Amino acid sequence: MANIAGGDADGQQTTATFNSSVKSDLKTSCNLIRSGSNGYAADCDTNYYIQSLTTPSKSFNLSYKRVAGIAKEANVVQNSINLSSSQNPLQTVADIQGHLKNSSFLGVINLSLGADIPTTGKTFSEVMSAVEKTPIPEINSVVTVAAGNGGQACSASDLSGCNAVAVSLAYQISSSSSTIVVGALSGEGSNQNIATYSTRAGILADRFILASGETGYTNVVGTSFAAPRVAAVAAILKQRFPQLTPAQISNVILLSADKDINNDGANDFSGVSPIYGHGKLSLTRALALASAI
Repeated sequence: MANIAGGDADGQQTTATFNSSVKSDLKTSCNLIRSGSNGYAADCDTNYYIQSLTTPSKSFNLSYKRVAGIAKEANVVQNSINLSSSQNPLQTVADIQGHLKNSSFLGVINLSLGADIPTTGKTFSEVMSAVEKTPIPEINSVVTVAAGNGGQACSASDLSGCNAVAVSLAYQISSSSSTIVVGALSGEGSNQNIATYSTRAGILADRFILASGETGYTNVVGTSFAAPRVAAVAAILKQRFPQLTPAQISNVILLSADKDINNDGANDFSGVSPIYGHGKLSLTRALALASAI
């Protein structure tokens, strides 16, 4: 996630050796912070989860194209928050809240993570009732958060598959105006569309945008990889237009979104869509709109 937001990868083909006896899952939250005259640094909280597979141990080479970062002058610093299922869910929430509070002075915060707040079969009211027991602090930053990989729309009657962190950020007064919830795109050209795994906008439509969920690795995709792309655009806007508030930057990104999802030259919807939200991320359009403010 940090490399997508601010890495210096050149997008060239790379070959690496892996061991098939283990599978790792990465969850990261990143802050993009001003780093003098050199742009923005990504401050990331990272956890790796490793589990055994049934296949025998075997080394193999994998060729992949590493995604080049968007805010390329960033320096990356990584810190850890415990997001494992073995931790008490209340402590997980407290850790996330503490991270947000400690990061509230930064320009952009990216949260490519979820919290262990059960959403299956729960209504919006039930989830928000749980969330409001530990309210999010006042945040003077743009916050980008992964929508989740549930593959369906966030519904007020059933939030199954929705990221509870995204819901809580989008609906609490302290964070709603500067929050962007990010779904994932897949495919290219006329085949581009919202990814089958991506949570749809639903009740999050007013704060929802799409970006590529690709990484360059085969079968390594997700809204967690879409969110840092939006965070990087927010950091670029913050650097180019320092007079803009977090709420203004968030709204610029949302309102400048491209509604031509499949690239055929025509908008695929008007207004705000319950599937696509505002549409897909466009740095060029965002820069043009910000310059007009």
